[in-house]
Amino acid sequence: MKVKLLGVRETQGTFEGKSFHSVKLHIAEPFTVDNSWGSETSVQSVKYDLIPFIFGKPVEVRDIGGLVGCDIDVQFDKNGTVFKIDIDTVM
Repeated sequence: MKVKLLGVRETQGTFEGKSFHSVKLHIAEPFTVDNSWGSETSVQSVKYDLIPFIFGKPVEVRDIGGLVGCDIDVQFDKNGTVFKIDIDTVM
């Protein structure tokens, strides 16, 4: 699904005694329901350790930040979790 990347935020810390490190992708896509206009926005969280697998190559968070404003192709699994992002068309 083609979406527009609006923002990127790296987060890390500890929650309830467990460490976390993730990248939040703020995206926009056209509405697909009646009586709506413009774009629907969402935040997709990607575990930092999965970034190379999702992008298909080693990628730094600052590289992802350089894509803000670009259209990217995001693929979701059956649970709605990001499992692949194609950036070859914009990088």
